[in-house]
Amino acid sequence: MDSMNLKKLLLIPMLFTSLSAKELLNDFQKAMDNSTTKGELSLLNDNGKLKDKAYETALIYGNLHFESSNKAALQLGLTMEALIPTYNGKQRNALGHLDPENQSVEILSEAYLKFIDDRNFLTFGRQIIDTPLLNSDSTALISQSYNGYLYEYKVNSDTFFLLGHMNQFHLNNSETFSAISAKGRAKQGISFIGSEDVQENGLSTKLYYYYSKELYDAFFLQMDKIWSFKTSKLLMGFQNINTAKNHQSKNLIANHADTHITGIRVGLKTGGFSTVILASQNSANAALNQGYGGLSHLYLNSLIGNLQHDGEYQSVGVKLHYDFRAFGWDNLDSTFLYKETKYQDNPLLNSKSNYFTLHYDKSKEGGLYFDIEGVTYENQKSDSLARARYTLKF
Repeated sequence: MDSMNLKKLLLIPMLFTSLSAKELLNDFQKAMDNSTTKGELSLLNDNGKLKDKAYETALIYGNLHFESSNKAALQLGLTMEALIPTYNGKQRNALGHLDPENQSVEILSEAYLKFIDDRNFLTFGRQIIDTPLLNSDSTALISQSYNGYLYEYKVNSDTFFLLGHMNQFHLNNSETFSAISAKGRAKQGISFIGSEDVQENGLSTKLYYYYSKELYDAFFLQMDKIWSFKTSKLLMGFQNINTAKNHQSKNLIANHADTHITGIRVGLKTGGFSTVILASQNSANAALNQGYGGLSHLYLNSLIGNLQHDGEYQSVGVKLHYDFRAFGWDNLDSTFLYKETKYQDNPLLNSKSNYFTLHYDKSKEGGLYFDIEGVTYENQKSDSLARARYTLKF
């Protein structure tokens, strides 16, 4: 970037900061002097069965994240990720972690400049974002990331507003950014506006609207309420996802009918144990497990059984969670999710899923994670995944 382009770029934050270009550059130099670098290294083994074919793979995943100080008005961030297969197992790319030729993936997934002024944050460039229908995908290894801009206004740590536009997309098994999103070509990008809020009375709200001229628009609403008592907590939640203005164009990877998903959950937590009953219904003909990129934030998400098939469905489940703090193991917790899904027009897709996790997680140091899921279909076919992962953070 030459000096002329840098001066043009510096005009952007000057719209909402009182610093001159020279002061901003000096401030940036101080931020670089107080930068931080952190990383992660994981050893991972996947094995199971997908579409009646057994698979097994062992992988090494690593990332390195550099970020200058967030106390300055101008912040630089870089994230490098790599995924390397360690041996040629059976159907080793069954889950699509590697590139189409079953090779390793290396990607500069983040390269951004962030302008900071009090409660205002404006980020340009490659970035990993976390919104309900555009996110990194919690089930993937390499993050899905995006190129564009994101403006955030933070009222406080629990309440913020977002405005963004992403015009290039990086899928988690690719080494490039392009106009191809998870749902199809979007040369003019995807714009969104959203807000999230958590109140002291236990009410939390997420509200987002997405616009894509070449694909479709989407609306996401989630409201959860927690009532706290002396020894327990009661949870109730509601979720609604709708897509509209389906353009049925050549840009879509598949013919995408509109989606109308409604979800509810009711739960009770006592001590370290919680029970949540969940239900979801899609009254339209298309699934939305991916949104535009990443994994949609649905109540009934798991590891591989994520309502990915098109068609009207009803899904119910129960989730049990236990943390072992009562035994002095503050970093150990376990989850079990059982769910049944029925499709109105294609009974062969009806399924029953069992998902179990056991995680020992020391957030600043790493951890050991076990995840097992089995999905059995009406036609007696089944999918399964057993994942073991050891992570070291530095």
